[in-house]
Amino acid sequence: MSCTCSIDNYDDGGFMGLYSDKIVKARKEHKCLECRRVIHKGEKYLLAKGLFDGDWFRVKICLDCQSICETFFCTRAFECMVDDLKEYIENQHGVIPSECMDLLTPGAKEMVIGLVDKYIKSENKENK
Repeated sequence: MSCTCSIDNYDDGGFMGLYSDKIVKARKEHKCLECRRVIHKGEKYLLAKGLFDGDWFRVKICLDCQSICETFFCTRAFECMVDDLKEYIENQHGVIPSECMDLLTPGAKEMVIGLVDKYIKSENKENK
């Protein structure tokens, strides 16, 4: 199974004119746009910036969320990664191929495993 492009979250609701991203080191604390955890001073993160529908944006994404995006997503749609990943896990009935998990950073694996555990617990409650 190919992991890349398992989740297509392309939303035809706008136009991305310009876009660039790079890995940078935090000079101060930031918050990850996707998982909302703190990116600590000295930690590396993805800085993405560009023009979307005539508005400039600049976002910071932790490398764990970036790892998930690179592993599972076809396209980048900001601020919906966690919800889209939850939906993917539900559609997969909580089964994520080990070859996909092997591509993730340790923090990303922990995040995916946590979401799978929540899915399994909710399924067990529904089946009782």
